[in-house]
Amino acid sequence: ASLIMANVEEDGANPRGSTASGSAGSSNHMLSDKVTRALEVRTDTPAMVAALDALSHMQHLDARSVRVAIEQDALEQALLFETELRKLVETVGSLKSSIVSISNVAHEVTRAIHTNVLLPPNDNAISKNDSSVIAYGSHDPAAANAVEQSNDSSSLEEEEERLAALLSDAFREREEAARRAEIVQTFLDKFDLSQTESQLLDHYSFEDFFSGAPGAEQQALSFLDALERVRTIRTELSKTFGPDTTGISSSSAHSLESALQDDIESSDDPSNSFSMRSSHRRLGATSAIRMMEHLAAKQERAYERLYQFLQRYLSLEQQQQQPQEPHDEDDLDDALMNPLIRRSLQVLKHVPAFYSHTLELIAANRRSQVTRRFLLALTTGYGSDAPIERMAHDPNNYVGDMLAFCFRTMNVESELARGLVSYNKDEDKESAHNTNDTNDHDLPSKEDKEEEEEKGDDDLLLDKPMEATDILAHAVSGISRPLKSRISQVIASLARRGGQEEQTSQANDLSGPSFEFDDDEEEGVAARSRIASIYSIAGLLLFYQSAMTRTIQKLSQEGTNNNGNTSYYPQDDKINPLMEAVSECLEEASDAFALSLRVYGAMLQEFALSPGDTESSLTHAMIAEIVELRVASPGFSADVICPASLSLEYLCDTLLNAVLPSLCQTLDDAVQLKRALTVTKKAGLSPESVSKWESSIGQHEKSMAQDLIDSEAQQVLEICGLKPLKDALDQMQLVYIEGMTCASHPGLSLQEVTEGLKEFYSSLYSPPLPSFDYIKDPVLRKYSRSQTARKVLETYEELYTTLTGEMGGYENTSFLGHNPDQVKTLLSL
Repeated sequence: ASLIMANVEEDGANPRGSTASGSAGSSNHMLSDKVTRALEVRTDTPAMVAALDALSHMQHLDARSVRVAIEQDALEQALLFETELRKLVETVGSLKSSIVSISNVAHEVTRAIHTNVLLPPNDNAISKNDSSVIAYGSHDPAAANAVEQSNDSSSLEEEEERLAALLSDAFREREEAARRAEIVQTFLDKFDLSQTESQLLDHYSFEDFFSGAPGAEQQALSFLDALERVRTIRTELSKTFGPDTTGISSSSAHSLESALQDDIESSDDPSNSFSMRSSHRRLGATSAIRMMEHLAAKQERAYERLYQFLQRYLSLEQQQQQPQEPHDEDDLDDALMNPLIRRSLQVLKHVPAFYSHTLELIAANRRSQVTRRFLLALTTGYGSDAPIERMAHDPNNYVGDMLAFCFRTMNVESELARGLVSYNKDEDKESAHNTNDTNDHDLPSKEDKEEEEEKGDDDLLLDKPMEATDILAHAVSGISRPLKSRISQVIASLARRGGQEEQTSQANDLSGPSFEFDDDEEEGVAARSRIASIYSIAGLLLFYQSAMTRTIQKLSQEGTNNNGNTSYYPQDDKINPLMEAVSECLEEASDAFALSLRVYGAMLQEFALSPGDTESSLTHAMIAEIVELRVASPGFSADVICPASLSLEYLCDTLLNAVLPSLCQTLDDAVQLKRALTVTKKAGLSPESVSKWESSIGQHEKSMAQDLIDSEAQQVLEICGLKPLKDALDQMQLVYIEGMTCASHPGLSLQEVTEGLKEFYSSLYSPPLPSFDYIKDPVLRKYSRSQTARKVLETYEELYTTLTGEMGGYENTSFLGHNPDQVKTLLSL
């Protein structure tokens, strides 16, 4: 029908066929598709036969008639579907009502089965007995028969009620037994050890680990897992049955059990359910006590074997008994960093006595090893390094090598201490994939936090075990005294002068190097070299003190995260001996530098006796050398707190106060001081100090420049002929009385004035002004020239004004060839 419909519509819409198509190729293609579809249609199917039969009864075969027929057929099919669907809905509704009824019946049956069957009330029983007595008293056979039948039915009902009660009790006991069995199984899964774990705790003694058998390390880790499992079980038991269960003895447990048995036997009344639940709970607590006693015995023996294993593996027993030749130090370091050893210490932490003693022995062992390494590094060399004392003639390298070795040692011991105290199971797994150092591994686990929260007040009575900072402090305490004695020896040798060094060298009991300078070397240069060496050593001490402080603070903060303590290192009662030694050496170096610097400033006049040296040049050389050392040393960086005696402010105040103003006598000296101040300004001298000293040096420089200008101006006036006239005028002003004239005063006669001014005017074509080439500052040199010329101009202007005024007394002033403005022009002012 659809095929015929499509053909008819196409014919009606396009009666002309291919004449309306766009192209001959497309028409042929469409026609070919239509022929293909027509050939594929089967006419023997029931649907096709019915469609053809319907078309045969149609009078007019067109598109509209076919469409109407199809729509009528579709409507009839829809009505039939609706009728069938309504029938299905009614059937489903009736089925649902039946299911609800069946469900209600099933619930009633279930309730009847699980409900306790009760006997009929006493009133009903009494009425039945009364009716039977009345029936027997009447001697009526029919009534007696009825009573007998009633008794039979009553006995059957009682039997049924008894059976129903038995069934109900049986079902209830079965469910209760199943529930209790499930609870017991859950309890055993949570609080009981497996057979393998129990065997490890009872018999494992690490012999396979010492022999190097395959899989021995994994078995040792399994032993540690079992030991932690015991601790977890005991903790959970304490949480479940109360913390007091851990303190009940075995006799108390037996008395409690006998009391519970009496309570259970006396509670036959089913209504006493509360008493039964309470007794069962107390019985569970007794079972928990027995389990905890059994587990405690296993745990104690296992902890003792673990403690003995650590002492044997780390050679702590031999150290405790008698000293002997140590093993390979690298092997000992590897042993301490072994994950098994670190985890063993973490597990042993739960026994404070064993844990504290083990850490103390390890710390003592590390102290002896570190001290031995330092002494070897000083004398014969450690590893592939040369002996440190080979550089004893060079104080900077000598002290630097010692401090560098101590700092490397502190870093190594810090890592060892951190690994001993803090351990995370996932740390070794993550480190295999990631080589970057992170602090996330050192964070405490959830179990550790819970353990810290569960510690009782008894822990306060025990001495707390060593922390990582304590282990580090004890390990490096052996090298603090040798380091301090040698650095103090170096500083004392540098702080002494040559003569004093010879006198005090015999009285010095400390063994160490003495530093002597060449005899041909000038005393000032030697003093500067000694002071610079002290300052360089102070910079080294500052740098390593800062680096060691960061190392200890990092270790202390990691320990704070692990134990929950809110205090930070360093504390007053936890000062690292090595840090204390470095701080004392730094203080000694600061004092020695300050004292040597003051002595240097006081002896500048003696040092300046050498040819080519002045007090200012020596001051500049000292400041420049100290600033160069300060810039090159990492100990004087901005993030390091520097003592006041090592600051640039103290350096400038000490030396510049010693030079100004008595020892700064020339302009070159002032220039040297200004250059020294510029050097310190670039190195970070505070703006306040720079402003203060620039003002002081500038004022002193102007004062010296003015004296120089006055002296040079007098010489120029003498050369150009104005000096005699100026002196005569000054004398006249001293004895001047009213009516006195210059023409009548000696030295100011017309002839003398004419000759002097003639000589002056002739010199104006080439003024004899000084060049001031010896002044190195170009600004100051130009200023001195201009001021000298201005002095000459002022002198001429004074003479010109006086000679042409009332005091002159000259009838003819033609000898004055130039006025002051003309002279100013000739002098290029």
